[in-house]
Amino acid sequence: MEISALILAAGAGVRMKSKTPKVLHQILGRPMISYVLDCVRSLGIEKIGVVVGVGAKEVMEELGDSCSYIPQPSQLGTGDAVIKARTTFEGKGGYLFVLCGDTPLLRPATLKSMIDMAEAEEPSCVMLTAKVPDPTGYGRIIRDNWGAIKDIVEERDAKPEEKMIAEVNAGVYLFKMEDLWPALDKITPDNDQKEYYLTDVIEILYQQEKKTVSVRSTDLDEYRGINNRWQLAEITGNLLIKRLKDLAMSGVTIIDPGSTYIESSVEIAPDVIVYPQTYLAGKINIGEGCEIGPFVFLNGKKDGITIGENVKVGPFVRMRPLVEVEDGATIGCFIDLKKSKIGKGSKVPHLTYLGDCEVGEKTNIGAGTITCNYDGTNKSRTKIGNNAFIGSDTMLVAPVEIGDGAYTGAGSVITKNVPEDSLAIERSPMVIKEGWAKRKKGQNGGGE
Repeated sequence: MEISALILAAGAGVRMKSKTPKVLHQILGRPMISYVLDCVRSLGIEKIGVVVGVGAKEVMEELGDSCSYIPQPSQLGTGDAVIKARTTFEGKGGYLFVLCGDTPLLRPATLKSMIDMAEAEEPSCVMLTAKVPDPTGYGRIIRDNWGAIKDIVEERDAKPEEKMIAEVNAGVYLFKMEDLWPALDKITPDNDQKEYYLTDVIEILYQQEKKTVSVRSTDLDEYRGINNRWQLAEITGNLLIKRLKDLAMSGVTIIDPGSTYIESSVEIAPDVIVYPQTYLAGKINIGEGCEIGPFVFLNGKKDGITIGENVKVGPFVRMRPLVEVEDGATIGCFIDLKKSKIGKGSKVPHLTYLGDCEVGEKTNIGAGTITCNYDGTNKSRTKIGNNAFIGSDTMLVAPVEIGDGAYTGAGSVITKNVPEDSLAIERSPMVIKEGWAKRKKGQNGGGE
């Protein structure tokens, strides 16, 4: 059976109070609509259309050419959105999923159940419904005396006895296309909002003696839409817990799930320990046996962060994109790394900034070391060799190279390349003036 899908993503999302199109708001580092797309694609559905309206350009740029786009310049309702898609799908035959782009918890298993129902009964429509303890706000499913679905009544239009119905519309449909298009021809904007409602199609199909059947959701969260920032936070929390559980079941120790944030793009090997107050975002790969945290902020974005095996990171570490830390290295407390490579077994124990830098193997970076990589116009690189020792409070003014086995004295400002196995010291001679403090006190009358 041929299956296509249409995702509704044209809404203004007014309650989000944002210039960002609603479906592009991020959940664990991904736009919420991407979860719906992945759900559809996991079933092998290739023909996918996305209805775009407010923020159409941004949505199309984000999703690329992986699907077709149907413009809906004026938001005249869900029925109008599907009408606009007619030319994209008409003539294909088979069934068409109609889903909302703001339902990231939707499960592939649920859509598969709807396909199975369509194959078994060949109805005009398969709906996803749910029985909920409090149906307030949802459209109620109206059935006839024989249990057939004959209508969907919205909350504002429901009679008192209809409001008592606990079965609600979950907003996911699978239509037989040869019956959908003629039914859409009959819907009208005869309502207070002057919009075309897709739900009116169900009543029209019933009047035409065409069958609508239902699959009941067993997960009361999966059809939840996102309309405001708090709902976004709630659903993000829901998906985050699932993400952390998956990691734990794969062999990662999460000490405190309540204070840990790990995006879906982060790859973590078994036997890694993640301590509290850890934030891992973007493209990150962490090898076996590492310890991450506490109070660690790693943001790989698109360019990525790679951490080898048996690396210790934290506490209080920040890493930005294009950082590579090789096996057995230590990144200690109060460290900031950007566009840098730290070699095997090297140590950056505390209070250090390394940017645009390459550190060799088994090198020690003393406390307070800073790579001065920006001159106000250009950024330059620093290269530190193997088995080097950088003294505390060393300023490395890039571009500069420190050779293998070389040392720098504490407090030095290094502006020239240092040959291998050399010692570089740059500081003023220390002067001791004996008795100076006593004489000063005398000049001040001995006051304290």
